[in-house]
Amino acid sequence: MNTEFFVAKRIGGGGIVVKIAVASVAVGMAVMIVAMAVMAGFRGEIAGKIENFNALAALPQKIGLLKTDEASQGIVLKGISSDTVGRRELFVSPSVAHTMRLNAGDRVEVLFSSRKDKFKVAGIFSTGLEEIDK
Repeated sequence: MNTEFFVAKRIGGGGIVVKIAVASVAVGMAVMIVAMAVMAGFRGEIAGKIENFNALAALPQKIGLLKTDEASQGIVLKGISSDTVGRRELFVSPSVAHTMRLNAGDRVEVLFSSRKDKFKVAGIFSTGLEEIDK
């Protein structure tokens, strides 16, 4: 007879205490596996948001005043890429679109410190980062 079997028989051999102990360990392991899976998902989500933020921080920025016939709002214009330099189009966040009552295709005027330009709203874009989408 091996030692483990002898000790198990002496302790209770399969009684209610052993069953409760086995169930407790099983539930504890299940909770730990779920917690690890949730943390891995959050880690991936946060890493993606940090990558988006770093990509946005590297873009050229210009402060201006977005003006329509009905309203005006201060904005920070962020460049998308060098391919869009000559195009007079911009994307707005959902909150700006709601506040200014803008839709894709609308024409707006942006006043900068030294000049004003007219743009076409190319679309409404959400980064998923509340601070940037304001």
